[in-house]
Amino acid sequence: MLSKSNFKTAVALGLSSIVISSCSTGYTYKKPESFDEKISRYEARSRNTNLVPEVQISEKFSYREKRGRGPASISEESDRDDGLNQYNNKRLYFLTLYSQYKEMMPLASSDTVGLELNHCPSFHTSYLTYNESAPMKSSSKKYKLPFNDMKMMSDANFMANYPEFFLPVAKSSTRPRVIDIAITKKLSAKETKELVEQSIDLHLSKTYSELSELCDTGSSSNYYIYENLMTHIKTKSKISPDKVGLQTLFKTTLFSNMALTNSIKKYQKTKSRGIASYAHKQSFDKEVIKRLEVPWVESYLKSK
Repeated sequence: MLSKSNFKTAVALGLSSIVISSCSTGYTYKKPESFDEKISRYEARSRNTNLVPEVQISEKFSYREKRGRGPASISEESDRDDGLNQYNNKRLYFLTLYSQYKEMMPLASSDTVGLELNHCPSFHTSYLTYNESAPMKSSSKKYKLPFNDMKMMSDANFMANYPEFFLPVAKSSTRPRVIDIAITKKLSAKETKELVEQSIDLHLSKTYSELSELCDTGSSSNYYIYENLMTHIKTKSKISPDKVGLQTLFKTTLFSNMALTNSIKKYQKTKSRGIASYAHKQSFDKEVIKRLEVPWVESYLKSK
């Protein structure tokens, strides 16, 4: 039997061996990543691909949940099944981004208008079905400056209506943006319009690059941000219907584009490419909103 002193010595030696063993294996405790840390890591990974533009959020936004329901015959749009639940998250992401790209294409310049996907191995069937259901090609249209008074650009809440002014003017950074250059250099309305057009072209070019990446590899850096957001909502907590919630959503490509396409439809009067019977009653944007359980974001987009 070990004496008391020998027992203490044996315990000390045992603990020392455990510490030495841990050091030798190189193991160190690492605190689990928070949701924001994961988003930042994926954002850093996407710096060389399709950076998500910043979206100016209006300080006036407030959401009040509707109480009660209307007659049974009038179903909520968020509850409607448009047949899109057949797609997994990755396929839905591709189709949503592709539909948004098509919706923005009418504003492309002659240099960008030729950026058409000719094939998509990773989503071949969905790609063909979408294109077959949209045979009519959109006609190009010149961007129209939605206001004439350049002094309005200093009004943050007013400018929140026009996300195209927050598009970056460089491929590898989200800054400077159109609005930064226009205000700093005191650009005229004509010069500002031209800069917005250039930034839309750049955004379309980057979106095309991401779509090509999705078609070739089946995923993209921005997709992982979206996937991580989906996982967070399903396993931890829903996104709050406030400014913080909007900031989180607009860090993803799909929601940033929702703000942009909403502005284009509302202020540019462009007709998006027809989607015929396949998706005439469907909305990829709405399906994304439904899956992320953020129906309140529609009220924000409609108020712009």
